[in-house]
Amino acid sequence: FAELIEDGVHGYLVEPESPADLAEKLIEMLLNPQGLATMRNSICALRDSWPTWDDLGAETVLAYEHVMRGISDGGS
Repeated sequence: FAELIEDGVHGYLVEPESPADLAEKLIEMLLNPQGLATMRNSICALRDSWPTWDDLGAETVLAYEHVMRGISDGGS
């Protein structure tokens, strides 16, 4: 997720296997409900910007149809 999540914007990235870092971030969220709400809105906006599985499926079908038309037209 580190490639997608901007630390402090969409959520918090924590050091792997660091209970202290996790605890620190959880305390930050508990003490700053407005910041938590802002991050929630940011992650929802990020999620909504991605194509859905239905969108990806529809694009895949169109791609296959395009290839099949080319094959049936003699490869043109």
